[in-house]
Amino acid sequence: MTVTLGPRELQAKLGTGETVIMLDVRTSAEYETRHIPGSVLVPLDALSDRCSELGDLPGTVVLVCESGMRSEEACQK
Repeated sequence: MTVTLGPRELQAKLGTGETVIMLDVRTSAEYETRHIPGSVLVPLDALSDRCSELGDLPGTVVLVCESGMRSEEACQK
């Protein structure tokens, strides 16, 4: 299931105690400039190659980007 979350919805989800894995699909330069603490950088162009190492992640996976466009594209991979 795919759901779009804004900053407030993500903050609320993080406050529930549920396991949330945040994958930041932006570039490394964007990630270094600013990122959500606890998020893991997996640039969109490397996502397909890294899927096997990610395996079945426990909990809810949240894909993070600036506008939602790359997160949406990442959902398709």
